[in-house]
Amino acid sequence: FYATALLRAARTLQDKNTPTGADWAEAFENAVTAISELGGAKPGDRTMIDALYPAARAFRDAVNKGASIASAWERATAAARVGSKATAKMKPNLGRASYLGKCAVGIPDAGAAAVVVSVVHVAKGSLPGPFVLDGCDVPIITAYLFHAGGHENPATLQSNAGKSFQGSILLGMGFTFDD
Repeated sequence: FYATALLRAARTLQDKNTPTGADWAEAFENAVTAISELGGAKPGDRTMIDALYPAARAFRDAVNKGASIASAWERATAAARVGSKATAKMKPNLGRASYLGKCAVGIPDAGAAAVVVSVVHVAKGSLPGPFVLDGCDVPIITAYLFHAGGHENPATLQSNAGKSFQGSILLGMGFTFDD
């Protein structure tokens, strides 16, 4: 889904040497539309769209009121968080949570929560703190979503080196049926 969104946003911005806030807002809205078209979700279906749609709308509204791109993105982040939390009260209509039916109610949608994480990480580079993490003001939100520490990639476990992406290993014929 994210690849589709990024491709649509890139297409929107491809001829803009110096995109304005309005250009970024259009690209964001087009990206959300692309995801909605691909998956068929709309606001209220309890999917990532429930976080993305209000984020894009908040970004557009902020830009239209003269806010800087950084400030508009901060408002988009807050709107995504509110949208994500709202999914906990929704019965899932689409996505993986739809397989759980009413059992999913009470827990925010995972896709919507992932949107919040993504939006926060886009904003990190340009927004000054303090930030809000788990209801508390914090000076930083790290790549690991903690209030302190660094952004470095996790260290590779040497004992597991060479074990990932080893391909298929056939260990037998599996289940076969003979008629």
